[in-house]
Amino acid sequence: NDKSIQSASEETEPGSKSTLAKQAHSVYREVSRVARYQFWENTALGLSLFSLIFTTLGRSLPLILEKYANRRFGLTWAEVGLLGSVKSFVALGTIAIVLPLIDVLLRKRMRLSLVSKDMWLVRGSILIMLLGSVGISLSTSKVSFFASLSVFVLRSGYEFAIRSLLAQIAGYTVATVYT
Repeated sequence: NDKSIQSASEETEPGSKSTLAKQAHSVYREVSRVARYQFWENTALGLSLFSLIFTTLGRSLPLILEKYANRRFGLTWAEVGLLGSVKSFVALGTIAIVLPLIDVLLRKRMRLSLVSKDMWLVRGSILIMLLGSVGISLSTSKVSFFASLSVFVLRSGYEFAIRSLLAQIAGYTVATVYT
């Protein structure tokens, strides 16, 4: 009888093995439920989340482009520094002028829903990114490289559009998705 009392008290102690196992199992079930919803039950959400991997990997791209420009076109590091200014100027123009104009065009003139509008912005950004990448790789001069880089940087609206799309697709689970 003392052994059953002792085992019952061990199960209810905060640091006992069975309590930790129950908590670990509970966390596993919750993580499984969230993953199942985000990646299998809501495929649009899962694919959108998956695409963010490439956005994260793309953060190292400026360093690669700078080294590429230095080696391929013989740009000095001062000229390579100019790339940062060009990219920032184009990105600012895209975010401050181009995206709001496209937003008005798609929502007001074409009467698209928010999800459709963001989906078109994402698609357009990916297409522009692809065209800019091809242009950069085919560039034979500094001028064509700078022009292609400017086109490539127009993709800066992608991250904002995909995050907006994620928020709409996620619905009531948006906090979990952003976490």
